Amino acid sequence: MKSTSTANKVLTRAEIAARSHKHPNITEEQAHLQTSGVLDVSLLMDAGAFVPESLQECQVVSVRLAAFTKSHTSLCKEAVYEVTDSTGTFQGHYFSGAFKQLLH
Repeated sequence: MKSTSTANKVLTRAEIAARSHKHPNITEEQAHLQTSGVLDVSLLMDAGAFVPESLQECQVVSVRLAAFTKSHTSLCKEAVYEVTDSTGTFQGHYFSGAFKQLLH
């Protein structure tokens, strides 16, 4: 998947916040119920984040709630999920705003 940003321009914090996904129906009490999600790989790449090839090929991932903490992008408390790719390999931790969808 190609990033839509130019090679020299990375999104600003305000641009990332505007493009981040909101999940108002997932409360802090419900966040642990989420088991899978669809990462917004374009957003991550445009923000300058390293995105492993396995996530570029398949954005559907397994998730497990890791923490609830303040996001410096949204300036709000957000769920942070441990992400495992389609091969079962751990790929890192991502704030809920990086997911197009979170499912249980």
